[in-house]
Amino acid sequence: MERAKHLKYKKILRAMVLMGAVLTVGGMISSAGAAGVINNNSETTNMKENADSLNFEDRTYETRTMKVDGKNVTFRAYENIPYVANPVDTTYQSMNVYIPEAYFHNEKDHKYTAESAPIFLPNSVGGYRPGKAATPTLSKDGEPNAVLYALSRGLVVAAPAARGRSNETIEGVYYGKAPAAIVDLKAAVAYLHKNDKNMPGDANKIISNGTSAGGALSLLLGATGDEPDYAPYLQEIGAANARTDIFAISTYCPITDLIDVDWLAYNTSVGRMKAPGAFDARDNFTGENNLFGTATIDNQHFTKFASFNGDGTAVADEHIIKMMNPLNYIKPNGSTEHWRIRYGEIDNNTSMAVPLIVATRLANYGYDVNFDLPWGIPHAGDYDLEELFDWIDKIVNE
Repeated sequence: MERAKHLKYKKILRAMVLMGAVLTVGGMISSAGAAGVINNNSETTNMKENADSLNFEDRTYETRTMKVDGKNVTFRAYENIPYVANPVDTTYQSMNVYIPEAYFHNEKDHKYTAESAPIFLPNSVGGYRPGKAATPTLSKDGEPNAVLYALSRGLVVAAPAARGRSNETIEGVYYGKAPAAIVDLKAAVAYLHKNDKNMPGDANKIISNGTSAGGALSLLLGATGDEPDYAPYLQEIGAANARTDIFAISTYCPITDLIDVDWLAYNTSVGRMKAPGAFDARDNFTGENNLFGTATIDNQHFTKFASFNGDGTAVADEHIIKMMNPLNYIKPNGSTEHWRIRYGEIDNNTSMAVPLIVATRLANYGYDVNFDLPWGIPHAGDYDLEELFDWIDKIVNE
C-alpha cells in the first residue's frame, strides 16, 4: 500500500516538473526558487557525478586553534559539505565536519585514535524550525559549546543542518514540513557511513545530540535506525546508499510523543502553560501544527480530537504522523544501544511523563538508559558537558 502511494506521488511529481515546478518529498519548490534552493528538475542529471559529490576525500579545510580550559585545541574544519546528491536547499542540507589535527599525524587525542574516535552528531533544531550546521564557539565567559568541547575531548564532530517547518520559497511554497528534518538527519548519518573509510572517526560509534525539538529528533534518529519507512524520502533527495543507524543518543528536554500527551495530566503537571489540546491546538496554530503542514498548507492538525473539537480543519497524513514519533519505532533488538535522556525539573514545556515513558519503554526492552530529571534546570540543553562526555567515554570504551 505504501509503495503504491509513493509511486502515485512520483507520477504527480513528474507531471508538475513538466509544468515548470520542482517537487521533493519534503515539499514543492518553484523553479524560480529561493535563496540557497536548488532547481533539480533535470531528468538528465549525471548520477555518477551526484554520487561522487558525496565523497569526503579531497575536501578543502582550514586548520584552526581555539582554547578550552586554557589549552589549545587544534582541528581541521571542513564546512558546508552537502550530504545529499540532490539537495533542495544547500544551506539546510549540508554539514560541518571538525576533526582533531592529531589524527592526521597518527597521534592519539585523549583516549582515541583516528580509527577509534567516536563521531559526535549535534543538531541545532529548535521548535522544529530549520537548524543551521553548528560551529565551535566560545561564550562571552569563555565557555565552549558542545562542538568545541567534543573536539577538546578527542571526538570527531559532524554537525548537520536540517530543513524545518518554516522553510518557504518566495512563491509561498513550503519545503521543510514533516518528515523533512528527520530525513535530513538520517541522510547525514548515511553520508558518514558511506565515508567511514575516507575520514577519521568511527561511523559505528555515532552519538546524536539535540535539545527540545532537536532532542526529539535525536530520539527519533536512534529509534528508527534503518527503518524502511524513510527509504523513499532518502532516495528522493539523493542520500548515500548506506546505513542510517547510530550507536547512541543524547537528548535534552525532548518535545516528542506529541499525539499521546494526555492534555489533562499535561496541564496539571506544568501549570497550564498550554490550553487543552496541548501541542495540537484546537485553533490549529501551534508550531507543531505548523510542522505537520504540507507544501501548500501551512498548518494541519495531527489528532482527530483537536480537529473535531476545534476548527474542523484537516488532519495530517497518518503515515507522516507515525514517522515523527519515536514510540512507534522503539522495539526490542534495535540498533541504538545507549540512550541518555535529560529533562529539567522546572521545565514546563511538556510533562515529565513524556521522557519518562520513553525511558521506561527503552529500559523494559533491555537498552542501556541513563535518565535523569536534574534539579532546578529549565527548558535547556548542553548544561552538563563534562558529564555528557564522561558518559560517552564510558559507553565507547566498554
